[in-house]
Amino acid sequence: MKRKTFKKYLKTRLNENEIAEIKEQALQEKNALQNMTTNKHLGSRFDDYLKEEGILEEVTLEAMKMVITNQIAKKKKKTKDYEKSLLEALKDPKEALAYFNAALTDEDEKVFFLALKHVLKAQGLDIFTNFK
Repeated sequence: MKRKTFKKYLKTRLNENEIAEIKEQALQEKNALQNMTTNKHLGSRFDDYLKEEGILEEVTLEAMKMVITNQIAKKKKKTKDYEKSLLEALKDPKEALAYFNAALTDEDEKVFFLALKHVLKAQGLDIFTNFK
């Protein structure tokens, strides 16, 4: 719609007060946009803004905590997925025997008992639930 046609349309639909109010709102929005372009932080680095506000270190530490928390959550999920796939594989007697043989080659006897725990759990004989 052309500008003149739009003005005529507005005059037929709105009274003079409503048109003046719309013009005032448009002027306020235009001024707000102009003020945004004169904002001293517009286009500056976010770190500079945080430093100026005196919260750079606090925000950085909080962001680091969030990243570490997410990494730990992903690691836990991977560990659970690994244990689940291990227990599924150890249901096969041949896999369980190979797992025991590998555990026996380790000098630390705890490795064998961990292997025993995994095989028993895979076979549905989780006798170690009370020992954590």
